[in-house]
Amino acid sequence: SISSLIQEQIQWNNEILQIPIQKIQDYSNSLSNARTDLENSIAEQEARGAGKTIEQYKAMQSMSMRQLENLSRQKEMLSSLLDVYDKDSSQYAETQGKIQEIENSVSSLVQEQARWNQELLRIPIDKIASQYDALSNARKDLENSLSLQESQGMGKTLEQYQAFSSISRQQIQSLSQQKEMLTALLDVYDKDSDIYSQTQNEIQGIEDSISSLIQEQIQWNQELTQIPIDKMKEYSDSLDSVKSDLKEFMDTQNARGIAATPDQYQQLNAITLAQLEALKSRKEMLTQLMGQYSQDSDAYKTASQEIREADSAIQSLTRDQYEW
Repeated sequence: SISSLIQEQIQWNNEILQIPIQKIQDYSNSLSNARTDLENSIAEQEARGAGKTIEQYKAMQSMSMRQLENLSRQKEMLSSLLDVYDKDSSQYAETQGKIQEIENSVSSLVQEQARWNQELLRIPIDKIASQYDALSNARKDLENSLSLQESQGMGKTLEQYQAFSSISRQQIQSLSQQKEMLTALLDVYDKDSDIYSQTQNEIQGIEDSISSLIQEQIQWNQELTQIPIDKMKEYSDSLDSVKSDLKEFMDTQNARGIAATPDQYQQLNAITLAQLEALKSRKEMLTQLMGQYSQDSDAYKTASQEIREADSAIQSLTRDQYEW
């Protein structure tokens, strides 16, 4: 019948109109499949502990851009069909539904693009952060070794202080690079966005870490400067022990009626001279060290007290010399 032929003609016309749209849809599906394959490959890579590469981000972005272009063409063609269909027809409603699906897909792809762009910008920052983590682990190993060493009654060596200082300088350099890169990102982000606020907090955390490392550096430098002073004190204490033993021996001899010999007095004098030299050297080191401290600091007060004790010991030893 004529009615049946008209319906067939309408159906064929509709299918003809759908042909270019379907071709674009097929191409878009192939892009989506290729992208899914890449996403699966990246997921396997990340499961092994490896992050995305710049090349992979660029491949994802390229596929996404082509998908957006195809979706835009699909939407444009489908929108033109709305002028052909009766607004009350099922084809019109179906086409509107397809257009809505496309708009949802476009919105999703745009959001993913924005996320990938943010992740892409962070790749060099994250690489430096990984280097910082490696330095932190190396420093932790050194700290554990020192804790074990100190639990056995041994102090830090000059080489260990230098190793600490080297790691700390590298950490500060790494953090400074991260801060510089993150600060540059603030110019990219919207000031009212969450990512802007998160980046500001990250920068603040880095500044706090740098400040802490600098304070530690100052403390280590003070302890490093203190090493020769402490060694000089140990040497002076050992001389005092030897001298006490000699004086005790001489006192025992005197109790038995044996007078001290000239050699023994010469030994006492030689030890005393060595003590005086050690005390004067230590006092000089402490005086130089005081110049590095604030007068209100505990370190300054401690050094000042040690200098007074050294002066008192020098005066006492000088009197002993006159008595002999």
